[in-house]
Amino acid sequence: MSFVYPGFLFALSALAIPIIIHLIQLRKYKKIYFSNISFLQSLEKQQRNTNRLKHLLVLLARLLTILFLVLAFAQPFIGADATKQLAGKNYVSIYVDNSFSMDRQAKEGTLLNEAKRKAKEIVMAYKPNDEFQLLSNEFSGYQQRWLNREQFLQNLAELKIKPEVRSLKEVANRQTSLLKDKQSQQSTAFVISDFQQSFIEGSQQSDFDSSVQWQMMLLESNRNYNMSIDSVWFYSPLHFPGSEEVLLVKLKNHSSDDVENVPYDIVLNDDVIGVGNANVQAESFVIDTFKFKNRSTGPQAGYVKLKDQSLAFDNEFFFAYQVEKSRNIAIINGSNASTFVEEVYRTEPFFNIKTFNYLQVDFAYLNSCDVIVLNEVDEYSSGLLSEMEKALQLKKVIVSIPSSKPGLKVNTFNQRFGLAIQSEMVKKSERIENINFNSNLFKELFIGKRNKRLDLPNMSAYYPFEKSSQIAEPMMMLSNSQSVLNRYTLNAGVIYQFAMPLQTSFSDLPKHSLIVPMFLRIGTIHHSADDIAYTIGSSKAIPLSNISINEKTNKELSKGDYSFIPEIRNVDGQTKMYVADQIKEAGIYNFNVEKQLKAKYAFNTDRKESDMRLANEQQLEDILPNDAKVWEPKSASISNVLKQEQMGQRLWKICVILALFFIALEIVLLKYGDKLLQQKTNTP
Repeated sequence: MSFVYPGFLFALSALAIPIIIHLIQLRKYKKIYFSNISFLQSLEKQQRNTNRLKHLLVLLARLLTILFLVLAFAQPFIGADATKQLAGKNYVSIYVDNSFSMDRQAKEGTLLNEAKRKAKEIVMAYKPNDEFQLLSNEFSGYQQRWLNREQFLQNLAELKIKPEVRSLKEVANRQTSLLKDKQSQQSTAFVISDFQQSFIEGSQQSDFDSSVQWQMMLLESNRNYNMSIDSVWFYSPLHFPGSEEVLLVKLKNHSSDDVENVPYDIVLNDDVIGVGNANVQAESFVIDTFKFKNRSTGPQAGYVKLKDQSLAFDNEFFFAYQVEKSRNIAIINGSNASTFVEEVYRTEPFFNIKTFNYLQVDFAYLNSCDVIVLNEVDEYSSGLLSEMEKALQLKKVIVSIPSSKPGLKVNTFNQRFGLAIQSEMVKKSERIENINFNSNLFKELFIGKRNKRLDLPNMSAYYPFEKSSQIAEPMMMLSNSQSVLNRYTLNAGVIYQFAMPLQTSFSDLPKHSLIVPMFLRIGTIHHSADDIAYTIGSSKAIPLSNISINEKTNKELSKGDYSFIPEIRNVDGQTKMYVADQIKEAGIYNFNVEKQLKAKYAFNTDRKESDMRLANEQQLEDILPNDAKVWEPKSASISNVLKQEQMGQRLWKICVILALFFIALEIVLLKYGDKLLQQKTNTP
């Protein structure tokens, strides 16, 4: 047996008081002589025995009353772990899941309300001088503070549903770090959640510090029906004025039953451009396709809205994209370069063409270009090569066409980037036999003719490729399997390497019908498009493509009345925007620079919360330490169990009852003791 307040045991010295009083009150008899005392002597002896028994019983009642009163104040308990718990102050970290899935209905209100009730029970089970910490999905700075009971309950009452999503691993790491400086004390971490499968995914026993007592509280074990818009994307990342867009919508059924005829709308720039009805099998998904045309340039924004009666947060998916007005292409010509590439791009008004002599290149202009063509350049200066490195880092496309002049100066460029070295000219009539139909460059270019003999260009001379340190993807091959066009992916950019100049003396490609669609695709398919949607709570940076901005520029990201100034950084030569945790609501946000709209960005809630599969007790036990405790939804009173775990079996209430009993017994003895004891004595 141990005591919560052992200092009160010094009050047991008060047991001497009734003993002293008892000794003082002992009656001293005076002898009186009578002639005949035979009857009195018998009566006196009987009364003396009765009084002595009464006084002893009263004394015993008083002693037991004082004993149990002192024990009640000392609060005795029985429990093996209680002594350890009382060694110092308790530090208790309580995580309350406030993600969207906690907005579901439980037996008594929402799951979040139930989680709050359990958190309150936990706090009330601890001693008044213990300290607590309330942690939720925000992981905000103020949640690192340690609170007393009243402060904790006040913050708990203010807790609301938030869009942030955390994993059990993140929560455990956070609680461990916050309890790290409390390891010399008694530290306990509670996790209160509905424990979706996505929440525990990736967690393992090593994530949980053995110095912390871990307790998991499940809120419900039943799975709910839910349909969600999982994702939205475009078939092509490039968007032109008047071009046909192909939008793909992924609808997912997270329940164990099939769903039929769930309607949804597609809205673009506040106009409904499509409607649909989803029929999705259990635990499955469908992808619907919609086609429409861009009717304007600049920032475009829309959303897909599902008319579903289950969880509402995943019934909308917002998206935004930019319709380009034009695309810049720089052509750097050698002294004897052909003009075929320039002529091809000038057939499309969408392309802005600017040509330079290789000795007079405006390097600043190259930063605004999407495609750079090195057209039979005679010499490669160190400055030009450095600019090409920057261009590749900025996801640009470089086309390398060798010069017809002797000396193969193009190998200076090839060696710099690890491309295939080109050997001396081979003059031989060859025909291009194969093209790479799997590449985006030629995919679906020859519809229905893949297995037929195609009319492809003929070669009369070329500079053969040797082995390269970079991985080359052949685009066009001769009958001898020699490639005459390679594609490389370097850093974030792309290089196309030709084996011949675009001169009619080398091939008939310059006048072949293939050259126009091939170069138009080179100018369009490698579009460094921004994502059409971002996830709230993600730390992913947003690239600011083709937007001139710096730290001093007046800029803001806004939605309705809410606006803030995002952080702008220059990373590897590319300007990026960081929103941190400033986005709290899904929707379309306008990016304004100097009060002018430059772009629109879409933010959606994390779809991890859409999956209603819940973890069970066994799954949790598999990833938790052996001494961790898992509370089932229908567990006994949390407060009582925790108090018993904290203090063992408390006995102070029994002590109070016994003290009152012995007080009552003393009163009875003092008032009716003589009669009761006399009857007891006279009983034969």
